[in-house]
Amino acid sequence: MPLTLDQLDHLLLTWEERLHRIDDSLLALEADPAYQTLIGPGERNRYDGISARKLRDVQQELTSLFADQATLREIIDQARSLRSTLRGRIWGKDDQLTAIEGLLLGPSISRSPAPPPLEQRSLLAQVPYARSVTPETLLQEMVQRFEHARDALLAVWHAWQAIEPAVLRAEERLRSIDESVAHMGLTPSSVEGLVGLRAEISRLRTKVARDPLGATTDLDGRLAPRFQLVEGVLASLKARQRKVEEQLLRSRESLTTLEQRYAALQALWKEAREQIELGPAAARIPTIGQELASLAAALEELNAPGGWSNREAIERWVSRREKLQEQIQRLDRQARTLLTARQEVTGRFAEKSARIESLRGRGVVIPEQVTSCLHRLEELLAQRPLPVGRAASLLDLLDQAVMLVVLFWLPLLVSCRRIDVPTEELFVVNKAVVPGLTDPTKKKGTAILNGHLGDVFLAQSSMGHADWQGTVEGQTMERHGELLLVKRSPRDGMAFLFTEDLTARVPVPTSAWICSNAPKPIQLSFMPCQEVLHRIVLSPKMTAAYPPCTGGPCQLGLVHEDKATWIEVENLLSVEQRFLGKVQVLVVSRNQNQPEANGLGLIVFRAAPGLPEMLRVPMDVLDRTDPARLRYRTTRPSFQEEALVLEGTEREMDAATNQELVSRPIREVYRLDGKTLKRQ
Repeated sequence: MPLTLDQLDHLLLTWEERLHRIDDSLLALEADPAYQTLIGPGERNRYDGISARKLRDVQQELTSLFADQATLREIIDQARSLRSTLRGRIWGKDDQLTAIEGLLLGPSISRSPAPPPLEQRSLLAQVPYARSVTPETLLQEMVQRFEHARDALLAVWHAWQAIEPAVLRAEERLRSIDESVAHMGLTPSSVEGLVGLRAEISRLRTKVARDPLGATTDLDGRLAPRFQLVEGVLASLKARQRKVEEQLLRSRESLTTLEQRYAALQALWKEAREQIELGPAAARIPTIGQELASLAAALEELNAPGGWSNREAIERWVSRREKLQEQIQRLDRQARTLLTARQEVTGRFAEKSARIESLRGRGVVIPEQVTSCLHRLEELLAQRPLPVGRAASLLDLLDQAVMLVVLFWLPLLVSCRRIDVPTEELFVVNKAVVPGLTDPTKKKGTAILNGHLGDVFLAQSSMGHADWQGTVEGQTMERHGELLLVKRSPRDGMAFLFTEDLTARVPVPTSAWICSNAPKPIQLSFMPCQEVLHRIVLSPKMTAAYPPCTGGPCQLGLVHEDKATWIEVENLLSVEQRFLGKVQVLVVSRNQNQPEANGLGLIVFRAAPGLPEMLRVPMDVLDRTDPARLRYRTTRPSFQEEALVLEGTEREMDAATNQELVSRPIREVYRLDGKTLKRQ
């Protein structure tokens, strides 16, 4: 049914309003700040990348929308013109109404499709045909294209508005990193990724002006990982800086300790020069003050900004400090050895004088030569400084003279009263096991140079107050108090023990006397026995002694009252005092080198005259007797009530592939059975 005139007029009025709204919307889009900023005059050719493609789409859509608006205006104008001819007409009116209806409601608009781009065209590509659409259809297409253009424009606009603050934040973040790097005394090139990050931000700043959308992608996809890398590296460097600065603080403390030891060393050598006549080579100590000053200056450089990062310089400083520390310790030992030599000479003189007086009291005639030698020694000992060498030579002559006197009067001296064992008052460990430290500055850790009940130590010097906590042979311990620098023997390495773990002024048979009572001379690596001897106090009347050795027959001695007995132990490493219930024993660790037991072994002796053996067992075994299989056995001892318990693991391995075949736990219990230990 054709439209009535009223319907036609209403439809024309509706289209007029639509065209007016389209015109307003298109003009508003062109006047919008986003459009003027991004696509306005002078702006259209400065973009590239994703943003350029989006803005080109906006321009093309807007041009197309204006063209379609003109097409719609032309159709509406034609319909309005036909409507004006209907006034007063009677004939042909229906034909005119049909024509107007065809314009407004029919497919009155011809649409020619755009040719496909060259990159999408092939030789046989089919060109799409032209089509006709109604004004309403064209309007809906225009609505969609307007929304597409608007959204594309706003996408670029919003990206531009968002990326600019983001870049500013990135630049501020970079400045913060630069400040941290400068504060740490580093150069940007020394921080991994920092130079690349700065270049990336600079490139991004340039890209923001030409491709905001693409820059947003780069900000998330490329800049964020670079920041993460650089900040991670910076955090690692800060952690290392804190650690090194703590090390430098400890170095300052250790340097102060060295300066104090050097001052003590100077006083010690001054005393040695006053007390002992030194040769030209030993009359002065090497100059250490210069090296100490050089170390202090080098430490100041390391404490300067960036000095902490010079790892090689820090390692060189530590090496120099350790060498200087060893030099001070060596000179300290030399000075003390000289002073000890003087004390030994004085002690020998007192002993010979007392012996001569004892012989004289028994009616023995003392030759004039002996008396003269004694007087000459008395004069020498009164000298300051003392010529120790000459005094020792005279003492040797006096020894020989006294020996002749004793031999001559031997028949008169067969009363044979008990020999008095010479002793010295030393430090003795008063607990089952105590921590022995290697570094007095460390407050935590595992103690490895440990002492055991009865171990004898020579005190070298006090290290002052110290605090420590850690593990000692699997036990957790804590100590607070004075720390001593000690040695097991003059030739041993140093250890640091707390005074609360030591009993001072315990009389112990001297190393020289114990060694002189060995069945044959003991000498290890050209060092005299008394220089390497370890002693263990078992009771006021009994002391164990041994020089550690790692190969061949080694000597283990026991001093009981005034008698020393010795036994041989192959490859002796160490000796510890233990208790099985109330039975006191000596536990000897030794090396084994046999086909069936190649590793560590253990021997238990009763702590009694003669050192009766109670048990001999292997602890670590590498058994190679079977060419196809290797058998490993590893155990560790513990003492529980009246039993010795060995616990560990035994494994069998394929000799060709080294693949484990069998693994089983070991637990062996040895209990007291009379005077021996027997396995249960």
